[in-house]
Amino acid sequence: MNQTPVLKRLVISLAVALSVVGFAETGIFAVTGQELHRSASFIGVLMAAQGVGALVGGPLSAPVMRRIGERWLCGFGLVAVVVGALLFEGGSLAAVLVGAVIFGVALPPLLVGAYTLLQLRTPSQLQGRAFSAFDLIASLPQTVSIAVGAALITTLGYRGEFTIMAAVVAASALILLLPIEGEPNFGPRVDDVVSDSVVAEAVDAAGEFESRTIFDA
Repeated sequence: MNQTPVLKRLVISLAVALSVVGFAETGIFAVTGQELHRSASFIGVLMAAQGVGALVGGPLSAPVMRRIGERWLCGFGLVAVVVGALLFEGGSLAAVLVGAVIFGVALPPLLVGAYTLLQLRTPSQLQGRAFSAFDLIASLPQTVSIAVGAALITTLGYRGEFTIMAAVVAASALILLLPIEGEPNFGPRVDDVVSDSVVAEAVDAAGEFESRTIFDA
């Protein structure tokens, strides 16, 4: 990854984003109880809304990726996470439901774009190691952020946590989308051939990770 600037940028960006995404794990309980005045079981409704969003984002990921490229597809996913976090700050039922749907829409583009880029830019003999390293790099910051979020929720409140989450993920999107030498500023690289099999493998790999993202209460 160190020898491929775009992969290095991707890993840094996602590590930054996932270092705060876990805040949603505790923030969702606070929003549900304090603002919506619902029981914890209502989180199941929000998860269903997230699932609806994923059903929209999943089928759109591959055709959009062929037009804008893997890096920008990931960037779109990150920006959608920012929008979802800001909507959760609103506190109203409508805003929170829309935010949950947008969180769901964000996940497939983010993960499919990342795994496709990793697959395209990594030699076939190194892909097993690369995917394992990527999963570790992605999972560890998120796990830590869940613990940090649980510790900070009483001090910052859910609005503080979602504000930090939105700001940090926005910064991670900027990190990813800033120009990279040798990469197109927008759109797919001419040398990249994104076949159906490449997309299918990326979707499978992303699916294994997706259940651990945003909130899975």
